[in-house]
Amino acid sequence: EPASIFYGDFTGDGAADALTFIYFDTGGSSAGLNIGLFRNEGGHMIFVRTIDDVYGQEPRDAAFTQGRITITTLMPGPGDAHCCPTHPQQWTINTN
Repeated sequence: EPASIFYGDFTGDGAADALTFIYFDTGGSSAGLNIGLFRNEGGHMIFVRTIDDVYGQEPRDAAFTQGRITITTLMPGPGDAHCCPTHPQQWTINTN
């Protein structure tokens, strides 16, 4: 999947905000990753910022709470081929 979108409330206002993972071709054997944070304002998604220092493939298990999001990705483990990471890594994103 070139994109994954997760919805949940990180602002505490009861509206679903969003976290996006966008993978793009870099012309080599790997993909680039842009992660974006969006706040729901009156039914419109407003870009907040990009997220740095979160990496990996197959994002899942996003949990939204006021002020933060936790999410799990797969990272290369010992002996993993570059294409096929198997090590789950949990990340915490501060949304303030």
